[in-house]
Amino acid sequence: MRTVRSEKIIKSKWDIIFECVVGFILILIGLMILIPILHVIFASISDPSFVRNYKSIIFYPRSITLRGYGLVFQNTVIVRSIFNTLLYVCLGVSLNMVVTVVAAYVLSFREPLWNKFFMKLITVTMFFSGGLIPLFHLLDNMNLLNTAFAVLLPAAMNAWNMIILRTAFRGIPDSLMDAAKLDGASYIKMLIHIVIPVSLPTIAIIFMYYVSGHWNEWFSYMAFISDRNKYPLQLILREILVINDTTNVMPGDPDLITGQETKVLVQYCAAIISVIPMLAFFPFVQKYFMTGVLIGSLKG
Repeated sequence: MRTVRSEKIIKSKWDIIFECVVGFILILIGLMILIPILHVIFASISDPSFVRNYKSIIFYPRSITLRGYGLVFQNTVIVRSIFNTLLYVCLGVSLNMVVTVVAAYVLSFREPLWNKFFMKLITVTMFFSGGLIPLFHLLDNMNLLNTAFAVLLPAAMNAWNMIILRTAFRGIPDSLMDAAKLDGASYIKMLIHIVIPVSLPTIAIIFMYYVSGHWNEWFSYMAFISDRNKYPLQLILREILVINDTTNVMPGDPDLITGQETKVLVQYCAAIISVIPMLAFFPFVQKYFMTGVLIGSLKG
């Protein structure tokens, strides 16, 4: 039996220097991302008086306390906004996935000549839109203002996500689809039993995009919803962090309203609570990330 010897790659001096420089830059970028996250985490569980007076980065917690998280979860405004966000994410993502998958499946067929026209029409929407004011008047005439559908319906499908998914669907071998047709499978059965299982990595990535988009959305809710009881978490978080106003978030408690130490503590804790779901969700779809995007962008 002939043995195959692995040849050792000889690197030049410039190759080693290049790899060291790239490694140093990547480490630097990683630290730039990690250090602010650790600062917020450690500040959220540290003594609020120390956090307020400390003017530098916190590298480890001081006088560990969970008082801030207790205040956040005891507050009805923040808790209600969390449930609102979860409801909006579930409704929005369900609508997005149904519309996007069906549109991508129909437009993936090569036979109909009008598919090219519709693809061009959808592509135009990626670059041009009617604007915020016409959309506001349209939703007002449809009596959708101050409802979740004012945000969810206009964003029912993302054109770019649909194009990625359509490309993945067109990469499915025609022989597989033809065999299903010969067995008497309908278009709906082919979608459920062939297209979706084969394209699951790409669908998982599109699902993650939609979940992240709905979880972080705040501007549309600010524009189209005036009832504070329907505010999502990100809009409440904007009041706490950007406007630095906890009057509407912590009503009826003068100590919580005027105490700067408590304000700082609530700000850090609310920021952590807003990102924990996404950090917990990402590992479940991380394995599909590279393969899903590549399949959706290269096939077809």
